Formats: sequence, C-alpha cells, structure tokens
Amino acid sequence: MVAYSIDALFNRTGRGDLLARLRSEKIVRILEPQCGICSNNCNIRLGSCGILQLYAYNGSNGMWGILGFDVLLSQKPACTDSFTCCVGCIGVYFISNIIAKAFVMSRFYSFTKTSFVRGMQCPKLVYLDKYCSKLRTPPDRDTLLRFRKGREFEQKFKDMFPNAVDVKKHCSIRSIKYVEFTTNALAAEGRVELFEAGVLHGDILVLTDVLRKNDDGSYDIFEVKHSEKINSAIAWDVAVQYYVCKNALGNINSFNVVNRCGEGEFLVTDMTAEAEEKLQLVHENLNAFREILQGFEPEVPMGPQCDEPYVCDFKRYCMAKADTQCSM
Repeated sequence: MVAYSIDALFNRTGRGDLLARLRSEKIVRILEPQCGICSNNCNIRLGSCGILQLYAYNGSNGMWGILGFDVLLSQKPACTDSFTCCVGCIGVYFISNIIAKAFVMSRFYSFTKTSFVRGMQCPKLVYLDKYCSKLRTPPDRDTLLRFRKGREFEQKFKDMFPNAVDVKKHCSIRSIKYVEFTTNALAAEGRVELFEAGVLHGDILVLTDVLRKNDDGSYDIFEVKHSEKINSAIAWDVAVQYYVCKNALGNINSFNVVNRCGEGEFLVTDMTAEAEEKLQLVHENLNAFREILQGFEPEVPMGPQCDEPYVCDFKRYCMAKADTQCSM
C-alpha cells in the first residue's frame, strides 16, 4: 500500500497527481465530487489553500488511511446532520484532524527553537508537540515556580538594556508582521537593541532574548538561562538560534549564554565557536524533523530520553500507550 504525504492535499499540483495515481492504481473506488452515502458535495474551504476536495468511499476509512489520516472510524457517521453533510459523510470524524493539520501548515513557520530542542531530546516529541499538544501533561507547581524564577532572572538581565525595544509589545507572534517589525527595527542606522527579536530563516522562527546590532553592523546575541550550567538542551537551543541568525542576519559577532552565578549574578559564556561547529548537524536534524511531520507518529521506545535533560511533557501519554500495547 502506498503512503501519501499530507502535503499532496494542500498543493494544487500535488493534489491532482495524487488523485490521478489513486485512480490508476485502483486502490479505492473514488466517488467525486459527492459523498458515497449522502450524495452531498464534499469540500472544505481552507483559506489560501483554496478548496480541498474530500473524496469518500462509501463511508469507509480505507482511503483516508492511505492519505495519511491516522484516525480510525468506529462507525459510519449519519448524514442527516447538516454540518456533517456539508463536509461529506466523513465530516464529523475527520474535520478536527484535517483542520488541525491545515492550521499548522498555514503558519508562516514550522519550527521554533523550542520544538527543535524537544526534537533533539526525542524525535517523537516533534510530532506530538506539533499535532497532539492536548496530550501534554500540565506543568506541576514546582515547574511553574521554576518558570517564574527564570522569567525574573531574565528580566533582571534585560534591565541592563534600558534603551531596548521589546518586540512582543508591538506585534503578535502569530503574524508575519512580527518578523517584519524586527527587520525594520534592525534596518535603522547605528546601534539597535531588541528583546524577543523574531528572526526567520526558511520555516524556522527563533525569538532571541536580547539581540544587539552594533555600529559596525555585527550582532551580539544573549540567551538567558536561570540554570548554573549549560546542559545539552541549552547547547542545542543556542545552536539552532545561531543557525537561523547567521543565515538570516549574516555577521554574528558573538552568541552568548547568560547563566546564573551565585545569588542573582550573571555568568556570560561565548558559545559562538561551539554553535558554528553544529551548523551542519542542525541542518540535517531539521530535514529529519520535516520528514517526521509528514508521516505518522514515530514509534520510539521509552528510555532515558523521557527524563533527560528534562522530564518529557508527554511521558504519561507514552506510558499509557505502552501499557495498552502490552495488554493487547
């Protein structure tokens, strides 16, 4: 059986090729443009993606499995409901999955530094973090306290830059205008200091804690961490930010990690050389993560990565899934 990428559904040319292949291979009997049960037209308007035709096979989920929608139908939905009819007989069962993936793909970016770092901890996290965020275990009290202390420490360091502009106070991160605001601010003559500058390279968006453009056009970047040492997650955090900033901005003078030293003191470590060495690894891993997002949830056995360097937000989900599989 052939597995098709969801990309084919949202690309006009790819969609035509996909349907042509399905017809020629006779994998399923396609009824177009009507639903196999209620005979209503099956289409959903997805903004800039245009109209995506959904083809049903007499209420069967066989075709949808081939297309990559890994949601199983427990029963045939009734077509008497007006909402169900407007999207075809598969409507109420698949609409949330389709719209979720369509929304994700409609963003102007696919990855952030956080999603990349999570993927380096476990490749399964890339998929779960993107498509299954509701399965995440909410942070406990201790974790929330750690987050608060981290924000306070970061703000204390930012207070050393009284003339900096906080981009988050001017734009929504959900809009490409966030990146445009950053670009326009950095285009000004002379020294510029920004908090949470949005830097985009391809489909990767990073927000830098503190970004300073110097008079000579070079950049100094500071990533603030409340921890006292640099672990693997912080190292990859710096690496992916450096990768994006170097490609998008060019002349990076230094990329620094600001750790806690004692009671509220700052320890600044220049990580530029280490980040430079990881450029190719970042590129290769991003390509691997893109492949993961085009397929099904990866099968990754539980192991040390569930707890190191941080306890995974999806650990309970994976434990429950493993228990279910063992009992079958």
